Amino acid sequence: MKPKVRFKGFEGEWEETIFGKIVKLKRGLTYSPSDIRSNGVRVLRSSNIEEDTFVLSKDDVFVDISCVNIPFVKEGDILITAANGSPRLVGKHCLIEGAFNNMVHGGFMLLASSLEPAFINASMGSSWYDTFKRIGVSGGNGALGNLDKKELENYIFIIPKNREERDCLATYFKSLDALIQTTTKKVTQLKQLKIASLISLFPQEGETEPKVRFKGFEGEWKDVSFKDITYLSGIRNKENLQLESYSISNENGFVPQNEQFEHGGSMSQADKRLYYIVSPDSFAYNPARINIGSIGYDDLSKDVIVSSLYVVFKTDDETYNPFLNYWFKTTAFKKMIELYQEGGVRLYFFYDKLCSCHFRRPSFAEQQYIASYFQNLDTQIRLQEQRLEKLKQIKAACLEQMFV
Repeated sequence: MKPKVRFKGFEGEWEETIFGKIVKLKRGLTYSPSDIRSNGVRVLRSSNIEEDTFVLSKDDVFVDISCVNIPFVKEGDILITAANGSPRLVGKHCLIEGAFNNMVHGGFMLLASSLEPAFINASMGSSWYDTFKRIGVSGGNGALGNLDKKELENYIFIIPKNREERDCLATYFKSLDALIQTTTKKVTQLKQLKIASLISLFPQEGETEPKVRFKGFEGEWKDVSFKDITYLSGIRNKENLQLESYSISNENGFVPQNEQFEHGGSMSQADKRLYYIVSPDSFAYNPARINIGSIGYDDLSKDVIVSSLYVVFKTDDETYNPFLNYWFKTTAFKKMIELYQEGGVRLYFFYDKLCSCHFRRPSFAEQQYIASYFQNLDTQIRLQEQRLEKLKQIKAACLEQMFV
């Protein structure tokens, strides 16, 4: 047997082997809660594996050296989750790179040591390992899923006979993983920058201007009431116009609603006279879900409709809506919702509560400048997320085509 895609210069059949022949598996350290210390020997767990990457965490567990009866983890070891509260997380793995001191792996982990760690780690992303996880994870009747060490050691998989081909595969996937990790880090950094900017570019409680201003802008921001700068604008769809139905998502604001009902039938055939027509440049939110971010700004160039449960409103001419849309993502607005929402089992934030709120607004020009900054930041985040998704797709396709 041989893969569909190979590096130039390699040919011939791959050979069968068993995992335990080329990898030595070791069970982790078993310890009790009384053994845990604030420092000492770090015990690695499944939380130390994120997106196939080894990470350290401030929540890591430490034990006294006297509890340790297994060898320390070393560079080139592969950390494998052998048991977890969620069976889908069992079997996730990562290659440990770099020199680390005083670390062992916990009792719910396996550690794989091999003379070819990069190749083994890459091969564990391919279909043979996925197949093994489906049949090799025991559990049932409420029991946690467990990756069986003995079954993994005896599992047959197919590898290149040529060490050079194995090295080529290892180098390629190691480089691909490095790109994925770098892009993941960029996405995280950009999102952190956005969070920090939402704090520094808007006045906080008790402040009349933000801590950070763009060049050319100064002076206090004006305190305004939503009662004075907004008005309800949703119009009932009395003529049952077949406009496109939208809903509000926490992440993306206005998004097209699924046009197909779960149990059959099409929304295009439904009676939509109770829906609200939303014209361009409007805001809409769900009073029962605004506390988790379900508010959106409609920057579409067409009329759409939303559920009659939504509140739909517009703003005055002195408000730049993209700016206000970003202000709605600040902690200041979240605190207002917590203060004014009302109800029993489910809490609501109706329009009259919004009208009870105030916020500070700068000049129209500064609003535009701030909104432009966040729009550019969102574009960068979106592009990096698209790049990350593409890299993951490339890796998945290569794993399928380049391994047997």
